[in-house]
Amino acid sequence: MTSGAYYKNTHMSIHAQITEEVKQKLARDKRISTISSFVIAFMTVVLIALVLGFFLLPNLGKDDVQIVTYKSNTTDEEEPVAEKVKTNVQRKPTAPSNAPVKTIVATTTSPTSIPTVDAVETVESLEFGSGDDFGTGWGDGTGFGAGGAQTAFGRTGGGGLEGKFYDLKQDRKKKPNHHDKYFKSNSSIGARLKYMERQYKDLEKSRFSESSLRDFYQAQTALSFSHLIMAANTDAVVAPKSFNVQKEVEPSAWVVVYEGTIRPQKPGEYQFVGMFDDVLLVYVDERLVLDASFISYSDLPQPTMGGTEMRKGKPLIEGTWVRLIEGSRIKIIVGESPGGQMGGGLFIREKGKSYRQAKGADILPPFTTGALTKEDIKKLKKIEIMGASGDFPIEVDDVPIFPAN
Repeated sequence: MTSGAYYKNTHMSIHAQITEEVKQKLARDKRISTISSFVIAFMTVVLIALVLGFFLLPNLGKDDVQIVTYKSNTTDEEEPVAEKVKTNVQRKPTAPSNAPVKTIVATTTSPTSIPTVDAVETVESLEFGSGDDFGTGWGDGTGFGAGGAQTAFGRTGGGGLEGKFYDLKQDRKKKPNHHDKYFKSNSSIGARLKYMERQYKDLEKSRFSESSLRDFYQAQTALSFSHLIMAANTDAVVAPKSFNVQKEVEPSAWVVVYEGTIRPQKPGEYQFVGMFDDVLLVYVDERLVLDASFISYSDLPQPTMGGTEMRKGKPLIEGTWVRLIEGSRIKIIVGESPGGQMGGGLFIREKGKSYRQAKGADILPPFTTGALTKEDIKKLKKIEIMGASGDFPIEVDDVPIFPAN
């Protein structure tokens, strides 16, 4: 035997041979392992199902909501009667008009009936006012317009320059103060004007701040400034009526303060122009830019606009030029001293703009925080500013808007 043959026989002899008994044991162990795996998997699934059932089964037992209907008596049919609807509209300056809602009644009965709920629908009226025409002022301040009740001093509701009414003759608890005692005397209108001149000058020093007015009676009704133009012979009682305090306040020695910020549609340089009997002051960012009062209550010059008069002997006053931009804070003061009649207006002029002319003066638009309505235009066209050589109109077609909040 060669050495190579010897190596081959020796090497092959060391491999172990698997017997039949070993093969059967391995197969049995494999079956046991497979069965055990299936059993474990099945038990796992059952356990998961039990856990989920524990949380979900309580929700499945909830009762459904039952819908209850009522069966009507169809044996005795009655002719339905439509309920009469009241159509009276009560006008108040503190709320928009309410229109009645008509009820539709079925002419046949139904096998089932559903309970109905009475509903009241508020419909705003577009009527402007119910007072006398512009020739005698704005009447009693009642009427309705876009955004709420329209008065000579603004609208109820909505945003804008908020107007607050103060009676300088009463304290905040509606008790007469020393001003009221003076007005109950037999003093003349001239003497009352002189007396109130000192009071208004004191208030102007503080820019008519809330702290300077807190000791006076304030009306609960607030109005939003729209525009301010009224005939010079308007009854002064219109002011307390507009703020719904005509029963508590005599129409003298009162003041209205409008305040808020504006967003000019066209920022730029503007000039306030106006006149009011008795008080009209305009502040921009706490700086006085117009004193167009019957009597000057400040040191601000009062250059007049030639050829114009809001009332005889009282021409329009031109204010200082001021830049109006988004966020400019505006404060407008309107007031009356002795009582009787009042009137005037507030206008705006844009620097560099050409205006139509009448009687040698510019025809200016009113300063307004919103677009003029048809009723606004109708009213404004009926009032003319007195001129030295005749009356001339107010601009109502080309009117810049200064939205406020």
